[in-house]
Amino acid sequence: AGDAGTGTGARVCVAAIGVSPALPASQLATARQVAAAIGIPLWEVPTDEGRVPEYVANEGESCLHCKNTLYETLRAVADAGVRAASSSASSSSAQGSDG
Repeated sequence: AGDAGTGTGARVCVAAIGVSPALPASQLATARQVAAAIGIPLWEVPTDEGRVPEYVANEGESCLHCKNTLYETLRAVADAGVRAASSSASSSSAQGSDG
């Protein structure tokens, strides 16, 4: 959860998961179930670790390269999501003050 930047103390919470052939279907299903159970959206974000030569080479550090790709992708999603949530919350606040 993160502050939406509205100054109202409002919080925006979403779940995000990187999706690729490396992710077991059971883990994706669990993520969907947990998000639904707690009532938050789940963003399923494709990752492309298969394009990283060191990951494909599988010389003992594939997990490192997979995680790096996952975290870089999720960081970009988080940054974009926080900006979108802030913008949306600010827009809602502005609309509320006009009425």
